[in-house]
Amino acid sequence: MSHQTAIANGIPNIAAIVPVDVPVAPGDLVATAKPEGVVLTWSVPPRTIGGAPKPFIVGYNVYRVAPGQEPGEFDTPVNSSPIGQETYTDVPSYGSFDYYVSAVPVSLGVRAESDLSLLAAATFKDLVPPPIPGGLTALVEPRVVQLVWDAVEATDLAGYKVYRTEGTGITKLTAVATISLTKDPITATTFRDTSINVGISYYYEVASVDKNGNESKKAKTDWVLAPKTP
Repeated sequence: MSHQTAIANGIPNIAAIVPVDVPVAPGDLVATAKPEGVVLTWSVPPRTIGGAPKPFIVGYNVYRVAPGQEPGEFDTPVNSSPIGQETYTDVPSYGSFDYYVSAVPVSLGVRAESDLSLLAAATFKDLVPPPIPGGLTALVEPRVVQLVWDAVEATDLAGYKVYRTEGTGITKLTAVATISLTKDPITATTFRDTSINVGISYYYEVASVDKNGNESKKAKTDWVLAPKTP
């Protein structure tokens, strides 16, 4: 999609051909999916296709297509006007896309732009984690620690993950090892840890997880000690 001339209709039925030495294609295009959208970055073209350094550029066009496709000659960019910097955040529907960027050398009310950059692919999905579980409480029973917490309100909630950290020390406890007590998210808001060693101090953490695998920050208990005698 390289356009080296711009056509202006200043006089009825007469077309004036204006030569345009367009830049080479933008380089280093990167597409990164983030919670706010797909963030695109690229580098400034270093020269024109004619070899002139530091080409004049009024902005850039961004094209989004389905994976494996390329923008057509008359496809419309996702931006409504040329982008004045080397970054753009696209907010498409959830899915996988290929992106291309071109440089725009003139602003004459007609289409003139460089060749397309190399593609950059991205998959945009829900990356926002659910809320942190509240009200986490650890209840010590003989050879058992019972955890309870408040349910998280989230339409895409998959469940909860439970973690346990072992401590060592006498006057000051130091965390030495953390393990996951749940292989997959559980849907209950309670958990019984029957694998503790009596006389060892632990603290527990619980995180909520949504159906896209986004995990919240962890709610944490204080240190708890399962006594050696009831």
